[in-house]
Amino acid sequence: MSAPPRFTTTLLVPTYEWPEALELVLLSVLRQRPVPDEVLVCDDGSSPPTGALVRDLAPRLERAGATVVYLRQERDDQRAAAVRNLGLARARGDYVLQVDGDCVLAPDFVAAHRAFARPGSFVQGSRVM
Repeated sequence: MSAPPRFTTTLLVPTYEWPEALELVLLSVLRQRPVPDEVLVCDDGSSPPTGALVRDLAPRLERAGATVVYLRQERDDQRAAAVRNLGLARARGDYVLQVDGDCVLAPDFVAAHRAFARPGSFVQGSRVM
C-alpha cells in the first residue's frame, strides 16, 4: 500500500482585540504533530498588542516548521468575512484549516484533518465547549 500523497496545510486564524485568547490558540499550534506548514493570523483591526504577540510567538512557530504571516486590515465595523477572505487569498497551502481566534486546538487537530483530506472536498466541524 502506498503512502498518502504529501500536501501542504495552512491554518487560518481570524482575530480581533483578544490577544490572550490568540496566544492560547498559537501555543496549541506548537503542540501539533505535524504543525501546519503555514499559519495566517488575520487581524480585523486590533490594537498594537495583537501584532506584538504574533511577532513574539512567530520565531517559536517557525522553529517548529510553520511559516507565520500576520495580515491586518483596518477596522471598519465588523468585517469578519472580509478578514477571512484576506487570509484565503494569501493562503499557500493545498489544504486550508480555519478556526476562530478563541479555539484552542486539540493536539491531533492538524493530523486528523490531514488524514481525512481529499482533493476537491472540504470538512466542516464544530467546537467542543
